[in-house]
Amino acid sequence: AFARLPAAAGGGGGAPTRTLALLLLSPPLVLVDHGHFQYNCVSLGLALWALVAALSGRPLACCVAFSLSLNFKQMGLYLAPAVFCYLLAGVLRTRGVGLAASRFCALGAVTSLTFAACWAPFLASATPYDSTLAVLRRVFPTSRSLYEDKVANVWCTMALLPPLKLKAKLALEALLRLSLGCTLAALLPPCALLLRAPSRRAFLLCATACGLAFFLLSFQVHEKHLLLPLLPAALLSTEHPRAYAWFALLAAFSMFPLLARDGLRLAYSVCQLAFGALAAALTPPMEVGGSATAGGLLLAASLAGMVALHVAEAALPPPRRYPDLHAVAFSAYACCHLVGAYAAC
Repeated sequence: AFARLPAAAGGGGGAPTRTLALLLLSPPLVLVDHGHFQYNCVSLGLALWALVAALSGRPLACCVAFSLSLNFKQMGLYLAPAVFCYLLAGVLRTRGVGLAASRFCALGAVTSLTFAACWAPFLASATPYDSTLAVLRRVFPTSRSLYEDKVANVWCTMALLPPLKLKAKLALEALLRLSLGCTLAALLPPCALLLRAPSRRAFLLCATACGLAFFLLSFQVHEKHLLLPLLPAALLSTEHPRAYAWFALLAAFSMFPLLARDGLRLAYSVCQLAFGALAAALTPPMEVGGSATAGGLLLAASLAGMVALHVAEAALPPPRRYPDLHAVAFSAYACCHLVGAYAAC
């Protein structure tokens, strides 16, 4: 994936090198994998391989890599709609019905064979049905609640208002249907735009938007799932380096309550400051005037808000009545910004 990254990342000069540096040194990836110890490098590496293969015109390799990523960790599902639509758009634009049908069948066959190889140990066990069902229950924990921690998604943020605390008002099945319906509704616009006008930029924007849609609205979201939309966003950093750097800093910011519980305050501070300095050194000077200046001011204001919340968390102890006040403030602040990022995609 890294060997073909320059072609997929686009841009000239040192842009691919900058993309690789910003991707590998992203604070959320470093802190989650090497601090929180929930290993995502393999799954994300396979997903990166799939994105790079798709952008390099190798759809069959994309199917293999993405199927492996999805079977390694189910969170790869966050990017599945974008990958499917991009490959389907390529098939639909093939001249000749016969050739298009053969390409579609080839994609389906390669995907099916890869899934079969991953599931073979369970299907060949003494109790294939029970083994498969146990895996599916682990992969899709529908018996749990809508959310369990102060994660920066819509459902947790809505719960700040008692009338909108859906966990206490709706049954589990109703919550499942609601989250599924809202997630599908959020997936439709970016996927429709990609099918209508497929391109490298549209594919990466769609993948980022799909990852954010799942994170913001799906059932049982974990803080680390923000690593998925960050991956295609990194490939867009050649065009929008400051926006990607802000996104990476925001993702780590949203994980701060989790990381603080793990005793990673110092590691978090060092990673954030070092990445911010690296991003500032690697990005070209900002153009003055128009939307560029307005966008820069918005990013600066957002970062200033993060710093203010960190100062408040360090200096002001929460009231006894609301011991989770700081954690809730972090997640709600991040959620509002992530909703804006989804809309911008």
